[in-house]
Parts: sequence; C-alpha cells; structure tokens
Amino acid sequence: MSEKRVEVPLIETDIVAHVSRVGGVLVHQVNNRRAAGRGLAAQIARQWPEWYAAFRIHPPHPTPPQLGHAWLMEMVPPSIHCAHGVWVASLYAQDGYGTDRIYTDLGLLRASLRSLVVILGRYGATPPPIFVPYNMGCGLGGEEWENVLPILYSEIPFPWTICALP
Repeated sequence: MSEKRVEVPLIETDIVAHVSRVGGVLVHQVNNRRAAGRGLAAQIARQWPEWYAAFRIHPPHPTPPQLGHAWLMEMVPPSIHCAHGVWVASLYAQDGYGTDRIYTDLGLLRASLRSLVVILGRYGATPPPIFVPYNMGCGLGGEEWENVLPILYSEIPFPWTICALP
C-alpha cells in the first residue's frame, strides 16, 4: 500500500520577509556550535537580533544544544495585524559546520522535526502556518534536497509551505 502524499505548495519569496509579513513559523536548521554567521541563520539573526542573542546562549552554557531537538522562539506576538504572530523554529540537526563535508544528519533532522511537532501540538489541532526554506540542510549543511524532502513530508503532519528565493 502506498503512502498518500499531501501536495505542499512552493512559493517564490524571501522566507524571512514573507513570515515577517504574514506571520507563522519559520522552520530552519541550525548547528550545535551556536554559529549563525552565514546562510538563512545569518539572515534571521539580522532580522531578529533577539533570536541571535538567545541562540548564542540556548541552552545556557556550558550545556551544548541538544542535537535532534527543536527550539521554538516567539519573535512577534499575535496581534490584530498578525493573527498568528511570528515564530522561529530552530532544528538542531547539524553537528558542527563547514564546507568540507555533509554536516546535516538526516536522523537528527527527523528527530528534531518530531520534537517540533510535539511543541506545535501544544497549540491545538491547527498550529500557525509553517514555512520551510527550499533546500533546508543542503546549502551549508551539504545534504541533497532529494534526501531531505521525503523526511519533511513524512514528519510534518500539519499544512506547510516551501519558500524558495525567486
């Protein structure tokens, strides 16, 4: 019996600008070394310096961030202008960083997505809109999108959208 796959929309937009405008959860992958100087993490740090300040100490030193877990941080509370608020979901699926090898661990990605689903489940049957960057875990993480995408499909039970740069 084949698994039924839900169609996930792909929109061409800057994910940070889009989520800032419409609200929802921006999901991205991070490393466990508290480095966010490049890629989408750097863009998030520029948009929301408070995320970067918290990321640098989450969890408090000397405990390293727990690989395979998700961390959800509210950036903008829900309001009349943004019903869902703005959230950043950081998936700890990368041990270290660099460009010399594949740093994305698919097992950790799966585990961190499961952790995120538990966290989002606290918001009821329908969490805020979820936005995932195209090629998450692929650029600086070094993985291939065709390996990442099936994990996203299998682990995110809520409606979600892929955002690709135009």
